[in-house]
Amino acid sequence: MPIGSGCYSSRGVSVWRDRYGGGSLSGRWSDVASPHAVAEAFFIESRDDLEAAALLADHGKHSKCLEHAQKAAEKSLKGALALRGVILAVHAVTETFVVEFSDLLSEESIRRLQDAADALEGRGTRFEYPFFGRPDLPVWIPSRDITASEAREGLDHARCVCAIVAGLPLGRVEDLHADR
Repeated sequence: MPIGSGCYSSRGVSVWRDRYGGGSLSGRWSDVASPHAVAEAFFIESRDDLEAAALLADHGKHSKCLEHAQKAAEKSLKGALALRGVILAVHAVTETFVVEFSDLLSEESIRRLQDAADALEGRGTRFEYPFFGRPDLPVWIPSRDITASEAREGLDHARCVCAIVAGLPLGRVEDLHADR
């Protein structure tokens, strides 16, 4: 992967670069932070997002549940990728994960992971923002239009992704990611 691919210009990236000394957020590691420290951070945040998604689902906040479910799955995959020396600044990371970890995953695990992660990645940020791009359609409001069933399905997908990642022999960081 070429350095710089997958980067996006936003305030967050600028702050990150100012704080950590520049460089790209995509590609292979420089000496910005240790892969284990970054993986640990991703796994902690993934677990927190997964717990938040469950709480939000229980309280009828369906679009917010999906938002956090997608983030939990993404951060789990990014944590494992960090241990392989890969960092991505894009949201769709499943394909890269499968390439990097195909040596440790059965065909069945790959299929389950792709099905679950693709269902979340395929919707992108659509559960975060209203859609108003077509004047012939009413404004779509995620917090009003996403159902409890969709939220539970998204939460199940995130749990599947996180469980597959947690089952990988990743070394000492694996313990940080296990459900508690």
